[in-house]
Amino acid sequence: MKNILTYIFVYGIVNILATLAFIALFHIPCFTGDFFYKGLFFVFVATLVAIVLMHFCQKKWDVIDLKDVVMEGICFCCLTLSYFIVFPVTVERSISVHMLGYIARHENEAFSPLHFEQIFYNDYVVKNQAIPKRFQEQIMIGTLQREQGNTYRITPKGQRLVKLFRFIDWMFHTGTKNL
Repeated sequence: MKNILTYIFVYGIVNILATLAFIALFHIPCFTGDFFYKGLFFVFVATLVAIVLMHFCQKKWDVIDLKDVVMEGICFCCLTLSYFIVFPVTVERSISVHMLGYIARHENEAFSPLHFEQIFYNDYVVKNQAIPKRFQEQIMIGTLQREQGNTYRITPKGQRLVKLFRFIDWMFHTGTKNL
């Protein structure tokens, strides 16, 4: 019973501290750039924090061994990545989140879908430079390349990614019409 309580205590403390490190990284102003890719890097850094913390615990408690250190790294990375993609990325990119936030800030007004479409375009697409951000993001990962002037062309890597998206669309019937 004592071993089980030690496991619960160690895994709990390590996960709490590594999660706090993950969250704290988002508040360091020197880290700029695309939110999604910055977040993926932070998942990696926080996973390293979890592994290091678990390694220190391995030295302190005999019940913690190398498999626990490895499992902590794998589990922490998977859970944090899932959490990051489902919650913060959704908040950053979702049209629904933007729409609800905007309407909540203007709770005394009523909006038609057409009216909100115009607001969304001006407030989200134009003011937040959503399209230029996405082009820069795609250039950074190598799916688009810049041509002469301000034009872009899809790369072979981008074509492979679109094929993967089409397969996922077919497999899950997402209803995406633009693929």
